[in-house]
Amino acid sequence: MADITEIFGSETLSEDLKIQVQEAWENKLSEARENISAELREEFAQRYENDKSQIVEAMDNMLSDALKKEISEFAEDKKAVVKERVAYKTAVSEHSNMLSTFVSDALVKEVKELREDRNALKGQFTKLENFVVRQLSKELTEFAEDKKDLVEKKSTISSRRS
Repeated sequence: MADITEIFGSETLSEDLKIQVQEAWENKLSEARENISAELREEFAQRYENDKSQIVEAMDNMLSDALKKEISEFAEDKKAVVKERVAYKTAVSEHSNMLSTFVSDALVKEVKELREDRNALKGQFTKLENFVVRQLSKELTEFAEDKKDLVEKKSTISSRRS
């Protein structure tokens, strides 16, 4: 900083006046520095607020975009799940109908086979019954003949004894 004596010279001003001018000069210089510092602080504060609002706005936009994207993906996934559920229920009902048809067809087939087997057994039972009746008749006839022969032999033996 320049000394007042250098600016005004040493002869023109008295010592008191030099000190007063020097003090006034330093006061004004100090005030100017404080004003400039305050203006700079205010400017930096405004820049800070401006930058902060820009950062907040940018973050808000970024988060909003990311959320919109995620929400739309979630909505699409939800729609896909609903479609898959409908398809599953449709497939299950179709499979259920196919299973019912299969079970019904298999049951009808088995009942027919059972009836055929029962009728076949009836025929075989009838054959067996006829065979047993013939054999029994034959045996009874033979038994009757044997009894008759035995009675005749008894009577001939009794007539010989008498």
